[in-house]
Amino acid sequence: TELLKSGSGVDTVLLAEGMAPAVAAYFTAMAKEAGATVKRVHPNKLRLMTGTESHQGVAAFASEIEYATVEDLLAAAKAKGEPPFLVLSDGIDIADRRDSITAHLGRTVATIGKGSDSRTTISARVDSLFAEYGTSTFIRGTGLHLFAHNTKETVDGDEDNHPLHGHLEIGSAGMMDMDLNFVGVKGSENIFSISRTTRDGKNVPNMNLTGSNEKIIIRSGVNRISADALSFAVNALPARARARTRHRNQHASEENAEGQEYARQEINIQLGESLMQYYRNWNLEGSLDLGGCSIITPHFPLENRITHLEGRFDNDRIDLTGLRIGSGSSDISATGSVSGFRRMLSGRRGKLDISLDLDSDFIDLNEIFTALASGENFRDSEKSGLYTGGSDSDYLTSIQEQAAKDSVAQSSALIIPANLEARLSVNANTLKYSEMETSWFSSDIILKDRCLQLTNALAMTNMGDVFLEGFYSGRTKDDLKAGFDFTLSNVTAEKVISLFPAVDSIMPMLQAFNGLLDCEIAATASIDTSMSIIMPSISGIVKIDGKNLSLADSESLNKLRKTLMFKDKDSSSIDNMSIRGIVRENKLDIFPFIMKVDRYTMAIDGTQQFDQSFRYHLSAIRSPIPMRFGVNFSGCFDDWRWKIGKARYKSTKIPLFEDEVDDLRHNLMAAIHSIFDNGVDDALRRNEASQEAIENRKAEIEYVAGETGEMEGAEKTLWETLRINLPGVDKQ
Repeated sequence: TELLKSGSGVDTVLLAEGMAPAVAAYFTAMAKEAGATVKRVHPNKLRLMTGTESHQGVAAFASEIEYATVEDLLAAAKAKGEPPFLVLSDGIDIADRRDSITAHLGRTVATIGKGSDSRTTISARVDSLFAEYGTSTFIRGTGLHLFAHNTKETVDGDEDNHPLHGHLEIGSAGMMDMDLNFVGVKGSENIFSISRTTRDGKNVPNMNLTGSNEKIIIRSGVNRISADALSFAVNALPARARARTRHRNQHASEENAEGQEYARQEINIQLGESLMQYYRNWNLEGSLDLGGCSIITPHFPLENRITHLEGRFDNDRIDLTGLRIGSGSSDISATGSVSGFRRMLSGRRGKLDISLDLDSDFIDLNEIFTALASGENFRDSEKSGLYTGGSDSDYLTSIQEQAAKDSVAQSSALIIPANLEARLSVNANTLKYSEMETSWFSSDIILKDRCLQLTNALAMTNMGDVFLEGFYSGRTKDDLKAGFDFTLSNVTAEKVISLFPAVDSIMPMLQAFNGLLDCEIAATASIDTSMSIIMPSISGIVKIDGKNLSLADSESLNKLRKTLMFKDKDSSSIDNMSIRGIVRENKLDIFPFIMKVDRYTMAIDGTQQFDQSFRYHLSAIRSPIPMRFGVNFSGCFDDWRWKIGKARYKSTKIPLFEDEVDDLRHNLMAAIHSIFDNGVDDALRRNEASQEAIENRKAEIEYVAGETGEMEGAEKTLWETLRINLPGVDKQ
């Protein structure tokens, strides 16, 4: 306000979009009276220009020169005895067939001259521009305005060093390079300065640029980016030549040492060669604010959106103070950093380092994993021709249609890029995976050395409460390994199998129990290229606990209830149950456990093969039948048989393996937490050593599970007598 009232020259007044109409009208009237141009800009631009949030919605450029008419310029040149340098044109054409260069400038007004204080000024307005080199490289634009001048101030008292200040406005512009990468911009307003600074005893250029852009479009190969309301402030200094040379030498040695396997799965975000040269030669540092952005790529064929991005950056790193993104139906907010761009964008081998805190209202892992698998199968060279031309919406549709066809044809192993290191802390409300849906989820995730580590994963779900820790390693497609400790609390057997289908092969008899269970599986396993567990490779432990359960109804079970004189012949209540077992060599060994059902106290053990056949033994320790006896079960879940035999256990003092089972679990948990220090092979060795310890204990106590022999002698005679004299007891 004071500047406008002072009568000093004002070039431009910037008013924030959204300013109250009465306030905007007041400043507009004052600006017109001072002969200044009024522009409405996004508040972020004012923040970047003024360096403060307290800009009150208004800023102004003070005019350091006095404008003159064409007549005044001609008169001034005549008075000095100098020829005037003015360009006024309705069109300029340039052609150099030898170098394949053509250019056309539409209506153009340009002036170059010196003011009374000998400062140089440049002003140019071009209504339209088109320049072409060769058959593919071009620049086109409309509404271009450049104004620049030297300032009165000097740098460090050097009278020969007057910084150049100016502004550049672009109505619309587009550029395509020799690599067919296209960059387009619309509604761009930029303020720049160029000066010299001293570094290492030498004068080097120092450039600053502040800008706001209504829209930016980038197309590189099969990838498309469209950004809205992008504001930025950047400083640029020349890169040190010594650092660039050292990096090239490192790259050469790394490429010689690094194997070529899995090269295709590495993250590749290299620039084209022409842009790469600028990136290598200049060190950038600045801030950015993005209102919105869409990203379309067959490498991740979902509708990807950035609804807000705010942070700082340099050639190597982005620090995010605020990021909101959406992919398909999922949404994520993030803060943190991403680094490692310098080597990766410059074409040198390096790692992308990501450290983020993630929060979400909804994440659909089924959708995300499908997109990742589709991106893994994509080949630029084979399918890029499928995605040419068209609007962004049509382009996204064609990508998703092709991805749907590919996902039916082939599924692929999840490959973690070797050049990615990520540390993620995740908190989400709704998370969908398979048939499970959470109301709350939290976890820590690390990706490194082609390995994923998941720790402290807790969730409240529609299937029960979940705890999960584990690792997944994909060193090669023939060497996919996993280790996990997976716990479900207050869940039905049906839901356990729905979430973890391998359980149905490991222990199909779990379906025989109605009620809520606590289930835990801690194991290592090999994974095939369709991301399924290779069942014979599972090695670990199983723990199942439950209270207030009942046995499911079946014809065979009803007959057994009648034979054993169950009081309740329609259902069998179980107050509590605690099962422990080990999984190894394509089978599950169930260690002895005590179960009370109806009027019986039973000791049960057995073996479950992964082909779903089983052999179990039940010893009746307390029962309404006045003798010790056993029941042997065999068959499969849908077709099983039972037979009366000897009782292996005479009392509730049965062999327990609780300590050995817990040791295996603790060792596996320790291996999961140290997976990046000790490696996947160490986790497998620890698990194998724990399994051997259990086998040694079994041998030490001469433990044998499964069926017992038939009754003999006095036992057989007593059972025959009871069969005759006790009503309801059938011979088996």
